Amino acid sequence: MSEANKATSARIFKEGWPGPNTSLLRELAAADMVDHGAMDGMPPGIDGYIGTLEFFNGVFSGWTVDIHHQVAEGDLVATRLTLGSKHTGDGMGMPATGKPVVLEMMLLQRFGGGKLVEEWLNMDSGSMMQQITG
Repeated sequence: MSEANKATSARIFKEGWPGPNTSLLRELAAADMVDHGAMDGMPPGIDGYIGTLEFFNGVFSGWTVDIHHQVAEGDLVATRLTLGSKHTGDGMGMPATGKPVVLEMMLLQRFGGGKLVEEWLNMDSGSMMQQITG
């Protein structure tokens, strides 16, 4: 099951996050999933997860996703990845700059019944802001 969860995780990042591809995300995640990285004010469950991704897809475009490592044990998948994009939309208190942004991220996801049921995200937000304003 660990390999199947890793494959589902990779699809979420590479196919679901850019856009975002809401139909794919609804297929691969439980409706009541818990997103520990959701933005303040987002509804619970998959709707908040998608809302957070819609916000970031409105601020950044041309996403690339490079998965460097994935480790799975039981129902958990840990992933280290890099997101590349361009700051092309207004948001986070500043107008679009057109600058490239590279984000290093670590995520831990829990799966149940082949679907994403919980996610924790760790990214360097300070680096992101420095790349936009620097």
